[in-house]
Amino acid sequence: ILYDTINCHNSIEAFYYGFLSGLLRGAGLYVKNDRENGRGRTDIVIEDGKHGRAIIFELKKADDYAHLDTMADAALAQIDERKYAAGLPPRIKTVLAYGVAFCKKDCVVKRGLPPVQMQKRQ
Repeated sequence: ILYDTINCHNSIEAFYYGFLSGLLRGAGLYVKNDRENGRGRTDIVIEDGKHGRAIIFELKKADDYAHLDTMADAALAQIDERKYAAGLPPRIKTVLAYGVAFCKKDCVVKRGLPPVQMQKRQ
């Protein structure tokens, strides 16, 4: 989908943010954008209160393809350092974290389970 929709000369983080939010919303998911959680503002959160789970997405733009992995790791680290999961409602017991790094028409997605936050959710 990236190859069909993005112009690599206009690849800014805000575009990727809208792109991913639109994909998730189009899939029928309830998406919360740019909300305060923990010690900062999460990029994208999907909550499933009925089943007590949530997914946190943090997005980063890499300046070149060689930094995609590093930026995805930095996104996961930000989720943990800013304790985004701690700001979720008490009914949320399971939290998945995804660091997503974009560079022009490519991306890297890494999944993490921040151990400090997960302990607080129990």
